[in-house]
Amino acid sequence: MEIAPLRVLSIWTRSQYLTLVGCALALFAGTTAVTTMTFGIFLLPVSETFGWTRDVLPGAYAVFTIFAALATPVVGRLIDRYDPRLVLGLGSCLFGLATASLALLTPSRPMLFALYAVWGLASAVQMPVGYTKIISAWFGLGRGTAMGLMLVGSAIGTVIIPVLSQIMIQTLSWRAAYVGLGAIVLIVSVPSIFGLIRRPPTVDDISRGDGSAAAAPVVRVRAKAAMDAIRSGKFWLILTAMFLVANVILGLSLHLFPILKDRGLSVPAATTAVTISGVAMMAGRLLGGFAMDHFPKEKVAAFFFVLPLGAIVALSTSSGLVGAVVAATIIGLCSGAEVAVASVLVADRFGLRAYGQIFSWIFLGFIFGSGSGPWLMAKSFVLFGSYQAGLLLLGAFAVTASVLIYTLGHERAEAELHPASP
Repeated sequence: MEIAPLRVLSIWTRSQYLTLVGCALALFAGTTAVTTMTFGIFLLPVSETFGWTRDVLPGAYAVFTIFAALATPVVGRLIDRYDPRLVLGLGSCLFGLATASLALLTPSRPMLFALYAVWGLASAVQMPVGYTKIISAWFGLGRGTAMGLMLVGSAIGTVIIPVLSQIMIQTLSWRAAYVGLGAIVLIVSVPSIFGLIRRPPTVDDISRGDGSAAAAPVVRVRAKAAMDAIRSGKFWLILTAMFLVANVILGLSLHLFPILKDRGLSVPAATTAVTISGVAMMAGRLLGGFAMDHFPKEKVAAFFFVLPLGAIVALSTSSGLVGAVVAATIIGLCSGAEVAVASVLVADRFGLRAYGQIFSWIFLGFIFGSGSGPWLMAKSFVLFGSYQAGLLLLGAFAVTASVLIYTLGHERAEAELHPASP
């Protein structure tokens, strides 16, 4: 069913809007904002307190990443079997407490690694997997737009929470800042989950005519079981493409500032470019989700996956501010769009029956790519004295990811009822 752009906003129900706002608020204090974006802010004060070299805390963060990756498929399975609100709500409580517990750090390195391992396990629930399933279940028409709007909450958190962390460290202490971060999760995310998010409609609800979801017409698609999906070629195409594009996006994002400095830009100019990238990320979430609603999904995904090639060309051929702004804008747009694009693509190709498990495994590929991309870029600089070889490799990754996604074709998933907006 076709619908005019943006008209879908006028036909969503009250329950849909409450759920959308609840998911956005919950992701405001999500894993990316609370852990990744604040890590560098805590690195120096914590290391200086205990006399650690600068490689100790990054080592603990590697442990965090490993345990978060191990827990992600488990969270996906729990979300498929139980009410997602219960899983997300209880998990967010644990995440908030685990964050606050870092205030108890001592010079003991085993304690450091143990706390970061627990933090990693708890953080898996505050990744997008569960929230994207809820949005996919509630929104038929306009699913991509809804996904993009929800993920703006996460993007805003990545801007505001690091600033709040810095203020708390400067005015109080890093220990108080960890407690403050935990409190933000407990005060913002947990009430949003239990107070605003509505239970996702089920096939039985729609068939019986129960709840607001029943007012929407029923769309018939086919959903795959988790093992059926994993055995399919499409699953591995999407997972591989997500792994490759994560290498590209994170490799470019985390090394953007030093690349621009090496190109001769001043610190203020390079900082401006990085800030532009952050703003573009918010726009990318909306643009990616909106495009998935109105254009062939595999073509939209292929476009966003190859688009970083433009940033690589700009970084390789230009040393001025204009090239830096172009590259930063492209990187921001793509880093904002990737989760919205991937989540809609998974729901469209595999349905919602085992969405949590399927998307969690695909997101796992993205997590590993997020770690390997920055490492490959760093290795390029160490081995060759510049980032050029790394940029060429990331360019090849972007093209490969785009081709893989494009080969998915138009075929959608196969047997499950889910609601669509009227």
